[in-house]
Amino acid sequence: MRCVRRDTIGHTRDCQSSIVKLITNNRIADAIEEGRQAVTALFAGKVPFADLVTSKKVSSRYRIVSTTTTGEKVKVECTPHGKWKALDGSAEGYCVVVPGESWVMKSIDESTYGSLTLTHPHVHVMHRMEQRTPGAGPRVGDRIKYVYLQPSRADIDADTLQIGRADDPVWAEENNKALDALFYFEHSVRSPLEAVLEVFVTSPYAALGWQSAQSEAMNKARGQSSLASTFGFGFAAGVTKTSKIARVPKRKAQPPPVVVTKNIAGGIGSFFTKK
Repeated sequence: MRCVRRDTIGHTRDCQSSIVKLITNNRIADAIEEGRQAVTALFAGKVPFADLVTSKKVSSRYRIVSTTTTGEKVKVECTPHGKWKALDGSAEGYCVVVPGESWVMKSIDESTYGSLTLTHPHVHVMHRMEQRTPGAGPRVGDRIKYVYLQPSRADIDADTLQIGRADDPVWAEENNKALDALFYFEHSVRSPLEAVLEVFVTSPYAALGWQSAQSEAMNKARGQSSLASTFGFGFAAGVTKTSKIARVPKRKAQPPPVVVTKNIAGGIGSFFTKK
């Protein structure tokens, strides 16, 4: 149940919880309609900005697989600021940290060792925030909030990294950035809602009009003429007046650290209906 996970976006949590409550009260038709409207609202840009925010805590170390300049795969442990060390102790060094991109690995002697991709969006958002407010950005241990921005038309079909489109929701709001409804549907909304609706509906993706809505939104993203202009499908809208996104506690500015810039069973109903 994604609705009980802390890192699930608010829109998915609320919709899945509402659907389960309706099902446990034997309001199946209403539950199905709730699923239809949840996706329609997303593509119509009616979901509050704050309901599409994700958050995760920055850990002190991450274990990933890097690629050396010779193409060899090496398991390394890397800090969120780019300091790395091979797990077998054969090499260590630092990374040229660039938010939203793969990092070039340097050995202690300054020679290029290889590259690694830290696929944790919140870590890259942490670096973006630090670049914008040097010395006052978030730190290891902080819980970082982030959103996925709408890609340009030129990049809509490109195989771009998710980390390249993750950014600070407060900055995105202040700069009127649009969010990627297509990404949110495919990665955060579709599967959790299908999990509770497919018991009653054969292929909710097609039966509830999700497939059609997604196709219309994709055509609009590519700038192609379609029914999107008629029905209003598109990307998520900006923050509404009722949206409230808490900022990361602002720290007192200080000199930047020395870092290289580089059937549903009984029981579920009682859980969701208890006061």
